[in-house]
Amino acid sequence: MNSSLLERISEALAEQYAVERELGQGGMATVFVATDLRHGRQVAIKVLRPELSAALGEERFYREIEVAAALTHPNILPLHDSGEADGLLYYVMPYIEAESLATRLEREKQLPFEDAIRITQQVARALHYAHQQGIIHRDIKPHNILLVEDQALVADFGIARVAGSLDAEKLTSTGLAVGTPHYMSPEQASPGEELDGRADVYSLGCVLYELITGQPPFLGRTVRAVLARHAVDAIPPLHVLRSTVSPTLERIVSKSIAKSPADRYRTAEDLVAALERERATGGHRQPLADRTLPRRSPRVGRRALAIVGAAGVVVIAAIATLLTRSEPSSDGSILDSNLIAVAPFRVTSPADPSFRDLEDGIPELLYVRLTGESGPRTVYPGTAGAVWERLLAGGSLTDSLAFRGARSLGAGRLILGHLLVTGDELVLNGSLFDVSEASLVARSSDVRGPVDDLLPLIDELVVELLIRTAGESEQRLRLLVGSDLAAVRAYLAGQAAFHDSRYAEAVEHFGRALDIDSTLALAGLQLAVADSYVGPGAPWTRGLNTAWAHRDKLTSRDQIFLDALAPEWPDIPPYLERLRAWQAAAQAMPDRKGIQFLWGDFAYHYGASVGFGAARAQARTAFRRVLALDPSHGPALGHLLVLAVLESDTVAAREYASAYLADPSRDYTEYYRWRLAQVEDDSGLLASFQDSIPGLDDETLESVVGSGQTDGAGIEAALTAAHTLLERGTNLRQAYRYLRYLALNRGHPGEAVEWSRLAREHSADRYAPVRDVFDAVFWEGDSATAAQVVAERGYVDEAVAPSGEPDRNSPLYIDLCAVGLWRVARHEHETLLHLIRMLRQAARSFKVSTYSLPLLCAEIIDAELASATGRPDARDLVERLDSLSRSQPVRSPLELRAAATLSAAKLLEGQGELERALGAVRRRPYSVDGAMVGLSTFLREEGRLTRLVGDREGAIRALRAYLNLRSDPEPEFLPDAERAREELDQLLSQ
Repeated sequence: MNSSLLERISEALAEQYAVERELGQGGMATVFVATDLRHGRQVAIKVLRPELSAALGEERFYREIEVAAALTHPNILPLHDSGEADGLLYYVMPYIEAESLATRLEREKQLPFEDAIRITQQVARALHYAHQQGIIHRDIKPHNILLVEDQALVADFGIARVAGSLDAEKLTSTGLAVGTPHYMSPEQASPGEELDGRADVYSLGCVLYELITGQPPFLGRTVRAVLARHAVDAIPPLHVLRSTVSPTLERIVSKSIAKSPADRYRTAEDLVAALERERATGGHRQPLADRTLPRRSPRVGRRALAIVGAAGVVVIAAIATLLTRSEPSSDGSILDSNLIAVAPFRVTSPADPSFRDLEDGIPELLYVRLTGESGPRTVYPGTAGAVWERLLAGGSLTDSLAFRGARSLGAGRLILGHLLVTGDELVLNGSLFDVSEASLVARSSDVRGPVDDLLPLIDELVVELLIRTAGESEQRLRLLVGSDLAAVRAYLAGQAAFHDSRYAEAVEHFGRALDIDSTLALAGLQLAVADSYVGPGAPWTRGLNTAWAHRDKLTSRDQIFLDALAPEWPDIPPYLERLRAWQAAAQAMPDRKGIQFLWGDFAYHYGASVGFGAARAQARTAFRRVLALDPSHGPALGHLLVLAVLESDTVAAREYASAYLADPSRDYTEYYRWRLAQVEDDSGLLASFQDSIPGLDDETLESVVGSGQTDGAGIEAALTAAHTLLERGTNLRQAYRYLRYLALNRGHPGEAVEWSRLAREHSADRYAPVRDVFDAVFWEGDSATAAQVVAERGYVDEAVAPSGEPDRNSPLYIDLCAVGLWRVARHEHETLLHLIRMLRQAARSFKVSTYSLPLLCAEIIDAELASATGRPDARDLVERLDSLSRSQPVRSPLELRAAATLSAAKLLEGQGELERALGAVRRRPYSVDGAMVGLSTFLREEGRLTRLVGDREGAIRALRAYLNLRSDPEPEFLPDAERAREELDQLLSQ
């Protein structure tokens, strides 16, 4: 939701309207539901996008909207009001609880002929009336037609009028366009063309085409491709897509969608009259028994093809080149695995031989459906038809001839299919083959339906073949088969990208699937998973919202998956509970590689921070189980490579790197080459990587920032990567954060203060003012800066708990926390009881999963205070702090969770429990990005404690990593670095 715009318009119109919520967004405006305070009625307020408002200007807006507001017709949604508020232009319409024609089409796909004609006539009458007033709508489409019982209402005359008043150049400068490509007339897409009412007739003809067939007349991968097809392509014949349409109705639609305005109906009223004459027949073609279909040409593919355009011409030229060669054999053929040759379908129709015409029609329909968008594409039917004709020479199509034809077309895949017509039912099936191996890839089940439902059956066939090819489970197959084909294609493309470790691309595909079908729960589930690798951000939230809202559309196993991915959504439980949920899911589904991988991933990233036993070993086992199910699984290979590097296992690292890097299209390839060079200590490759860092993508740079600090061996690479992110400026807040912790870990507190200041200037971060206090108390930050911050927050000593429900966004709790931590660290105990009481009262008001900062901070301060003053409850408070730090509640800053862990370790050591203190230190929170909070402090403590408990190897590892980070500290930290060096030398000499 655009919350800032909602707040802005609510405040600006508060005296006239009570704005309740956002209803939706379009290309030019955002719609809000509101109550008209004067008349006590619900209305819809359309607020124009700011750039459109600026381009129009207030005076022009009023002039143009006034004309549109004067429209009064039973099939036009009226305008109540308009105006300017806080620099925003808006107009007001009735709010009607009605579905749009687009919604009905989504549900029914094709409408009964009588309904299609009636709706079109009503819209045409509204358009004729508006055209007589000199108003052209410009954006007739199903979304702008509302259905109230038997009445159609045309909406959005207002926005079309005001936007249409702009010249093309000015409109383009706003990044906006009037019209929707699938319904836009050729002249409307041409800058400078004068428009009249026939442009709306064209758009309405496209809508009528969709009401009959279930799809707009022209589809394409891009807006430009769709507009080009409007300009040059003949419309696909309606009777191919819906065999029962009458010839008269087909002629009416064709005349409405004529390329030249002169060839269309002169007025919308003329279209009404033509439809009125047709209405008596109901739009139906004669029954099959009473008609004779044209004889099928003996030359396969000779029929005039419905779908031809610029893209088809390119395909024809390319295939023509192939056909000039000698007959190719299987050896040496150059085949495109994404190109499918569709052989003429075998049609069996005992009762009506005229159905043989569909032998050619089905390949044409598959050509429309398999466009190459997010998946495979088919050879242009006219080109393929010429090949089949030459090979068959009047004979029958055999499998061997079909494979020869596919090879000559350069197609790596082949579809062979059969259509059986039995009475009023069609039975369709198909098989997909790998041409190079002459092997079966997937075979569909029988798809059945009425004789006039061929197009939905084609969709079902395509979806099933695609899903089976992608290796989806039978249970998922049953859920996906009824989904929109375009949504399924996008979903499968996302699955392929994810399995190839192209996470950002996968997020785009899954998001597009949800744009097409907002109820596709599987796409939502996979969107959340994919975005967790690149975010997580808004797509992650969107995916989980969708998956939980439509949980019943998931398989039983995917529901277990969802429970592990986001238990208690929208609450987020502590990491320990989430880790247990993943472990349970992995144990329940040992054969699901996705579950196994995510369980391993969660154990790898968070297991140590919650003290999960042998987390790294459990992660390794899970990743190896993934490879047993899918040997080329990129994410599992990458994680196993990093685990091998961390354990200095050069042999394993080389094995996993070789397998991962075998596919150069994967993400993070440069990152994994660098990790391998580290374990091999290849100075040449390390130097080369250092030089290549400025050219890496942002996600790889973030990985380098984090990994470069882990053991300190890549600190120079981490610094270069962080500064590269800063220079790019794509996410300055994150770059400042990385640089701040790099400075602290290297022993440069003054530099950290400067990065903190720049971060505060760049963005409003409610935690930013007190981060310097956290740094000084726990991570050896600058004490003078922290003291100044605390002094500015002295008001907390007099603070009173707010009445009513507390506001989690209030800075009070953050300030209480910062002041309390500072004072307990400096043994200033006098006011701490008041601060603890305030924090605990707040903690009781919030659920821990919603906001855990007050609770976590109160536990740290209370345990520190009790231990320092010798209170009898000190041991119990330390136990409670240790337990809370182990569970890792999510809704609190990473710095505070890290602070709780460090505090628990020091207090446990004070009680003489060295082993438990060491265990706590090793639970340091791990950030999946480059913010390695307090790493050098934790490493120094680990080095000291491991020496005390007699773990020589552990002490050597920790001290080496610490010294790598502190290779050039500021002077005040040099003595400690020197002591650490002496300790390491002593251990090495033993």
